[in-house]
Amino acid sequence: MTRNEQAVVDGARVVAAAHSSPADLTDTYRGAAGVFVHLPITSEEDRHIFASNILTAVQTAQPARVVVSPTCPQHAL
Repeated sequence: MTRNEQAVVDGARVVAAAHSSPADLTDTYRGAAGVFVHLPITSEEDRHIFASNILTAVQTAQPARVVVSPTCPQHAL
């Protein structure tokens, strides 16, 4: 998933999915060689919901690799 389609490298698959939908996330992660997870900046309540949805999707889809980042470079400033 990306917010900026221009930033996608050749060969990458770009999909749209909502963090609020475990089904969307599962479909997005299924068959992926790797998933890089960064929780969006939002309310604490939403972050817990999104994290739970991501965990459910990862457990169901079982992508080859998962990387979870506690922060994102553009937010580290």
